[in-house]
Amino acid sequence: MLTPIPSPVLPTFKMLRLPMLAQKCVCQQLPLEEMDPCALIRQTHLSTKLNNFLRLGKLEMETLRYKFSEYFNGLVILPFEGPAVMWPLFNSDIKSMDTIAQHVQGFMKFETIELQVRIKTDLTDLWSTPRKFDSIIFEEQTPKNGVLNSIEISSEDLIQILENVESEDTHLDVKVTEPFEYQPPKTQLKHRKLSIVNPNWLSYEHFLDLNVLSLTLKIERDAAQKVNTILKKWIFGERRDLQHLIIDTDTTLAYSLETVLEGIEATKSYEGDPPLLKHNAFLEIQRPQDNLKASVNFTSEKVNMVVWHTDL
Repeated sequence: MLTPIPSPVLPTFKMLRLPMLAQKCVCQQLPLEEMDPCALIRQTHLSTKLNNFLRLGKLEMETLRYKFSEYFNGLVILPFEGPAVMWPLFNSDIKSMDTIAQHVQGFMKFETIELQVRIKTDLTDLWSTPRKFDSIIFEEQTPKNGVLNSIEISSEDLIQILENVESEDTHLDVKVTEPFEYQPPKTQLKHRKLSIVNPNWLSYEHFLDLNVLSLTLKIERDAAQKVNTILKKWIFGERRDLQHLIIDTDTTLAYSLETVLEGIEATKSYEGDPPLLKHNAFLEIQRPQDNLKASVNFTSEKVNMVVWHTDL
């Protein structure tokens, strides 16, 4: 009778008992991207040693998203490949959910961190520590009767978002639930790009008081007069550091240039004529006190202004 040849027994060792330098060398060789993120999150909660070990290598991930919507509230972890990991919010306990988010950032490196709010949500517990996001979106996802409504928000949450949160790109389609008018601070806000939609909490006369480099405003009524006011505020002294301004309207502004440009000296920023090309007008405006120039493109329902900073 033939005796089967025994399979070779591979040597094993206690990886987490290795010296720190050896652990780092091993961790850098492990195929972390092939591991189940859910299993890693669970195991690192149970083992401080494993948590510290994985911090040496940092698992590369695409996105960590705080998501509040009609269909899901919680954390979404998006790897570069494979399915998303959904970590639901239990009993509206945002603090516990945030603890998980801070935990996974210890051993996962995210390309982007996002905050998406699609429904009315009390976010008070989210502001207990300083925040930094790559993207913030407050916008209803599912239209009601074909119309997207602004998300209701408290004045406290709005102030926290605008003044105490840092973001590369912020979009706010929100309505403050109580009578409130926001007074922008003189200091620069921590948002590189800020977009707001029909705000009931900010007068359009104070739009340029929002001290960010790139501004987008969506307005619906009396657009030509409001655009005229905003452009005049920039021309006659406000916001020299502004780099980019976009105003979305419900009016074809190229047909209302007399109102838009009332009291404003503008020259065409191209050779030839006419100044109106179908639904477009290309003009140049200048601030008299420092000669700073801006090119303004009036298209169908949009103003796009680029400021030419020669000192940047």
